[in-house]
Amino acid sequence: MRIDLIPDPESFLQKIHAAYAIKRFRADFTGPNPIDADEIFQKPMSYYCQQLGADKGNVSVVGPSLDEDAVTEVTKSTAATGNKASARIQNTQGGRTIPISLKAQAKTITIPHDAEDEEILRRIQLAYKEVRE
Repeated sequence: MRIDLIPDPESFLQKIHAAYAIKRFRADFTGPNPIDADEIFQKPMSYYCQQLGADKGNVSVVGPSLDEDAVTEVTKSTAATGNKASARIQNTQGGRTIPISLKAQAKTITIPHDAEDEEILRRIQLAYKEVRE
């Protein structure tokens, strides 16, 4: 059985929610057809990637204060599809921007050495659901 790394967005999202402003956001995408693609980012970018004959890509957006809810949704989808994201946030008005990254954290689960396949799958699905929601 092969299990790929799924980034855990919790710490990244805590920093996003605590920030005064999100100045820059970058997210990676893959193609074609990631299993759990969201409608606003992963699906269209996956299609774009496929049309160009590419395996992966990224999009970076910059603004005075990016929409926190949209950044949150794209971050969750990016993590769920096993991709990376980063941002530059400003913690105080007039403060300098600092970089944060999703790639550093990994979602981990503990599985007893004697666990049955069904239990392993259940725990993996639960961990994935936690990332997605």
